[in-house]
Amino acid sequence: MRITGAILYSAFDSGDTKPIVDFLLWLASSYKIGERPTILDAGCGPGRMLKEFSRLGWNTAGLEPNLEFYTQADELARSLQKTSVIRGGFNDLEAENRFDLIVSINGSFSYLLKPAQRDDALNRMYKALKP
Repeated sequence: MRITGAILYSAFDSGDTKPIVDFLLWLASSYKIGERPTILDAGCGPGRMLKEFSRLGWNTAGLEPNLEFYTQADELARSLQKTSVIRGGFNDLEAENRFDLIVSINGSFSYLLKPAQRDDALNRMYKALKP
């Protein structure tokens, strides 16, 4: 078996998604987003949170630029309800008024090294959020 970045990422992941889920449930409740929000996991990696969001019944999209991680996340998403994965990064996001929540877990934003990239990403995420 070939050891890949996605396999290593998954192997060293603590697997404890409860604190993340608890925080997002609190956030959705605090902002009165509703029980079935549409969420974008930007930089979803191999998709560890996709399963959790699907379990909650949320409409979920993952966004992942790395081909290896995208492939693994897309394969997982095909087995989940209301879940899809888009190949691309922050600066490829074209959606408008689509998402109730956008999350970026484990420092995905840190891959944007130039201020112009970060500005562009923030503007794209803002446009992608529902008012």
